[in-house]
Amino acid sequence: MIQLLSSFADLRVSALMVAALLIFLGPAGAEASPGVQAVSGLGITQTSSAGPSAARVQTATAAWSTPPTPTPTPLPPLDQPRIRGVRADIGFRLQGGLTAGVLVTSGASVALTGVAIWRRFRAEIGGRYRLPRAAPFPKTSGIAARLSIFELEGRGCGVLNFGRLTTPMCLGLSAGRWSADPVGNTPASPTAELFVGTHILMSARYEVDPHLALWVGAQGTIGLVMPQIRLDEEFTTAVDPLTPRRFGTALEIGVEVKLF
Repeated sequence: MIQLLSSFADLRVSALMVAALLIFLGPAGAEASPGVQAVSGLGITQTSSAGPSAARVQTATAAWSTPPTPTPTPLPPLDQPRIRGVRADIGFRLQGGLTAGVLVTSGASVALTGVAIWRRFRAEIGGRYRLPRAAPFPKTSGIAARLSIFELEGRGCGVLNFGRLTTPMCLGLSAGRWSADPVGNTPASPTAELFVGTHILMSARYEVDPHLALWVGAQGTIGLVMPQIRLDEEFTTAVDPLTPRRFGTALEIGVEVKLF
């Protein structure tokens, strides 16, 4: 009987100790870890991810683990070229003025020139006609010929731009047909010879509007191939041949029209 009472007393002490431990641990665990829930009847716990701390951890982890998606560059429309080529303005120039040299005597000239224009460069090709003029043979009296030249010209020009005013500076070649017709009783036959020269052209143009410009230029020519005009055979020993001058000049004005 005494042994039974002793065992019962030990059991009560153990129960009181367990109860005190549960009272001590229960509130502290609930306040410290709201994400820890007890599973009734099993005596185990599980961690819940529904708390705000767990959500922040998951968001930060996803931000670090997922690389940013690059923004694609929009492509240009199909009708817009990706690389724009260099475009030239195309037009022509009608000009006229006075020339000296080359044809021995001074006279008038007219020219028609096609132009391709960029901002810093231009290319020109055209034709010039030096109107006929009478030139006496050397060391003679009353013996002369009427001379004219139709020549083709090509040149390249560097351009300085000052707003509407531009100043092309050009270097080119000229090649033409130097023709002579006898005047009066001159004992000579009509003839034509090749003339080749190089030239320098200094000009200025002022744009009145985008399609029209006023032009003025001065050109100097140096002859490279110099033809000679001779009289008939019986006069060859008495009369020197007629030879064009090696240097010539031209001062002209004109109008330049841009087509497109």
